[in-house]
Amino acid sequence: MTITKAIHTAMINGRPLRFFKSLNPGPHMPWHSQDDLFKCLGIPKSARTVFRKMTAEHEEWARQVRIVNTENGLVTIAPHFMAQGIIGAMAQSEFAAWDEELVTNDYTLGASRAMDVLTDGLAPEESFMYVMDAYHSQSQAR
Repeated sequence: MTITKAIHTAMINGRPLRFFKSLNPGPHMPWHSQDDLFKCLGIPKSARTVFRKMTAEHEEWARQVRIVNTENGLVTIAPHFMAQGIIGAMAQSEFAAWDEELVTNDYTLGASRAMDVLTDGLAPEESFMYVMDAYHSQSQAR
């Protein structure tokens, strides 16, 4: 099985969150490790297991995520919009012993740095078009 490497790692709540290039063709927003994000948000293992089961059983969500082999083993990766939803939902939960604005800002900065990696070497106009196409791809995926 091919090893999928992270394109950027951000620190969220003092824990690493890996970002990946989408496995889908064309421009896409950076994807994230759901496993990492759950740990960054302090979601207990039992709740992570329930969330994974819900994702697998929900037809639309199951089509959105991918399992990849990394240097550290198998990881579930998911699109940008799913991270936004998880952060927003978990901020309202009993597990949120963290500042929503700080976590959101750290995630956004990490995603921005990952996008910089995806657009590295492109002319400014090409980079802008890549980001716009990636945003469009994301809005169609929901």
